[in-house]
Amino acid sequence: MNSAFLAGHRKGHRDLPARPTWLAREKARMRASDGFSPFPVAIISTVAVAAAVLMTTAAGGDPTLAGQTVLLATVVLFGTWTGWIDCRSHRIPDAVTIPMVAAVGATIIGSTALNGDWPLAAQAALGGAALGGFYLAAAVFGDLGLGDVKLAAILGLTMAYSGWTALLWGGTLGLVLALPQAVWIRGKGRRIPLAPYLVAGAVAALIPEFVEMLGR
Repeated sequence: MNSAFLAGHRKGHRDLPARPTWLAREKARMRASDGFSPFPVAIISTVAVAAAVLMTTAAGGDPTLAGQTVLLATVVLFGTWTGWIDCRSHRIPDAVTIPMVAAVGATIIGSTALNGDWPLAAQAALGGAALGGFYLAAAVFGDLGLGDVKLAAILGLTMAYSGWTALLWGGTLGLVLALPQAVWIRGKGRRIPLAPYLVAGAVAALIPEFVEMLGR
């Protein structure tokens, strides 16, 4: 095998296009299906919620209350967006859930770093795993989409940070609110947009906990 052949062989390898990374492929997929990449929104959301918690605490506020305030605002904002998309297209895109979980995670980590209540952060993680696991089982054995599973896990994370009671009531209420429409369309070959009900249940459970925290 002569040197000219080896040089041409190496040059041919260099001319091959680089294979896109997993992250690049995911960004392209979400941009194609959802119209935008979620990562700039996720970065902005993360910085915004972290700054809100830090500024509130620096002004003398309680880090836990600041975290719960930001979490409630995050659920209302992203939940409204998610519910609107689900009502229109019957899907919950990653381009929305990724910024939402980034904001929720940054809020909980930021608050915990300031108040040192790591058991509460672990409780939030367990709550997210529990509610997400419940909906994952429903997706495996039923007709739910993975978008519903991801949203449930994020909402479980948020509600469990306020307490197990909030998680129990919020998780149950979301199903109760969805039940009438589920019964109405049963047998019609249609699916209900579950996101609005999940979000409504979470907000209804978070508000009393937030008001109670304000009164302490």
